[in-house]
Amino acid sequence: NHVIAVRARLETLIRLFDQTHEPQWLEKVRDALKSNTVARLSDEERILFRAKVDFNAGLLPDVVQALQAHPALLASSKDADLLLGRALAGSGELERALAYYLDAIRLNPESWRAHNDLGSALLRLGRLKESAQQFVRVTELKPDAPTGYSNLGSALLDVGDLAGARRNFEIALQRAASPPAYYSLGVTAYYSRDYATSIPFFESAIQMRPNSDVYVAALADSLRHLHRTESARSSYTRALILLEQLARTRPLTVEEQCRRAIFLAKLGNRSAADSALNAIAPGVENQDFDYASAIVALFEGRIAAANLYLKDAVHAGYPEMLIRMDPDFR
Repeated sequence: NHVIAVRARLETLIRLFDQTHEPQWLEKVRDALKSNTVARLSDEERILFRAKVDFNAGLLPDVVQALQAHPALLASSKDADLLLGRALAGSGELERALAYYLDAIRLNPESWRAHNDLGSALLRLGRLKESAQQFVRVTELKPDAPTGYSNLGSALLDVGDLAGARRNFEIALQRAASPPAYYSLGVTAYYSRDYATSIPFFESAIQMRPNSDVYVAALADSLRHLHRTESARSSYTRALILLEQLARTRPLTVEEQCRRAIFLAKLGNRSAADSALNAIAPGVENQDFDYASAIVALFEGRIAAANLYLKDAVHAGYPEMLIRMDPDFR
């Protein structure tokens, strides 16, 4: 009973961080892991909890190093494989992440989370048919949840199937009113050039998750294309502030740093956008970096350079159909 209670407390503290992004909850987990109260947990459980804390703190190299040092844990724990896969994916090492997601599925073929993470990595790698297959499996394993339908909609969106994407996003919204479902329907309307229709969806997503720079910037994009310039600038500024606030709690990922450069470019701050890009060192071929470079070049009027960066982004896995549908590149 004591072990169950300790485990439940640690998991609750991690969930509180997930919900609030307040660092105090991670510190409480760290303190608990140093105390005698966790002595009855197995060594493997303590390693996994520490890795979860480091993952949530953005210390992805620490997570990779810690888990790879314990092959026996990885050979027996689906959760360890998933966490290592997510840490690698968050570091831009998607190909390496695939192996651990597959290991997690081997350990638990009925894990919808493992199939979902595998599908998400495949989607980012541009392997759209394979990713769709994984998301269909998620809908089979978790038919009452929105996750599989929402991600399947994303896979269909990436191949340019706006109608199929919208249909699955609507099913996801029927399953549960969630920020991702509203956001995804907004994105579908945006790529359909129906900017006015997209705005209420983005606003609903923001109302439910006001600290999402992604949702706020999406609203800004629609406002900009409707020539509501001041409202768009205000939203881009808000998105930038949200990223800066996040950076005070943990290191920004490469993807988040790329978004920062894009927001600066769309605000017209060219020198700051260039500096933000120059400060990013993805280390490996990275579609987010190439796409951000294209956006920055576009807003600087360097069209030829933007086109070259877009080719690099597609080569790195960025969906070509999204570029073709993107109003900024029409």
